[in-house]
Amino acid sequence: MFKRAMEEAPAMNAILRQFPWGRMKLKGLFQFQMFLASRNLLGDAPSFAYWQDTCKPYYGGRLLEEKYLCAEEGWKLPLDEIPNLTFHHRKPPARCPPSSQMQDWKSYHEWRGLPMTSPAALILQLPLTIYRLLHLLGMTPDAHADKRRRSMAVYYLCAANEVDYLSIFGELALLLPDTDIEMVVMCESLPAIFAKAKPSSLVSKPYCYQYQAPAECGGSTIRIRLVEDRSNPRWLQPSIFTHELNVFIGLNISRGTNIVRTDPFINGCAQIAQKLSIPMGVTAFHRLLLENNDILKPGASSGTQTEEASPSSRVALNPFGAPGSNPPASYRVPWTLNGFTAVVQPYVNEHRSS
Repeated sequence: MFKRAMEEAPAMNAILRQFPWGRMKLKGLFQFQMFLASRNLLGDAPSFAYWQDTCKPYYGGRLLEEKYLCAEEGWKLPLDEIPNLTFHHRKPPARCPPSSQMQDWKSYHEWRGLPMTSPAALILQLPLTIYRLLHLLGMTPDAHADKRRRSMAVYYLCAANEVDYLSIFGELALLLPDTDIEMVVMCESLPAIFAKAKPSSLVSKPYCYQYQAPAECGGSTIRIRLVEDRSNPRWLQPSIFTHELNVFIGLNISRGTNIVRTDPFINGCAQIAQKLSIPMGVTAFHRLLLENNDILKPGASSGTQTEEASPSSRVALNPFGAPGSNPPASYRVPWTLNGFTAVVQPYVNEHRSS
């Protein structure tokens, strides 16, 4: 198991080498903080916007504001390096190609019209990882024989500091043409944020973020709903019966720990996914955190004991994982944020195109 994990190091390094800034190494390791500092993007002050280095329990402070930062304020990059969603400075991209044709950062940047010098991938790895999981589950629009418009609820189970810049998930409206997306976001910090909120705060709105892609890109919409208390099982009810497609997404499910037993909430979601046949995909820092995880044990969610259901066969390197994250000293295997994906509960699409 350890040997197989180490064999994936060259492939993970190849993801980083797609970017010219990936060459900033010291003793063979990419210097993540040194690179951010070289671009004036390293710091914990609010002025660093999307790049602000925050830690729990301080996630979500920006949700107390009345509006989101505009793209220029949030990304703090040159205009040509910003994955803007308003297209004031460039034409919208062409309609997103079939997901099988865009499964690496280079092809994504070409489609989006972004130079590879842009460090945006370090943040965009979040929506792009959701896109990757939907591809693995066969839930992207091109997987459907009929090209009609669809509605989809994405249950985002364990958000962290990204709750302070949820507008980046507008990218999903470009990536998934002809789809109306409701993203249901859960985060351990949200109860405290709700308690501090004013009626005018973003967190107080029924949907804290809404966006519609240009018609030439498929005209998809996304709206984001926040769950005040994820321990209340009623979070599932408002969307599960009103959307054609539903999916559970858990990113970095072993966040901040080397313990392979997932927290009870994620285990509970896996059980719900199995019982209601809701597709579920997850990620973790490195392969072993998924292969040894309770929710991927044979039969844990699929109810079978087949070889195909074994953890190792369900874990794969994520081509949209964060490029070049430095692993903690305690790790000796390839490691990065959203580094590896796994399908917990498959999607059964009776109308999938051949």
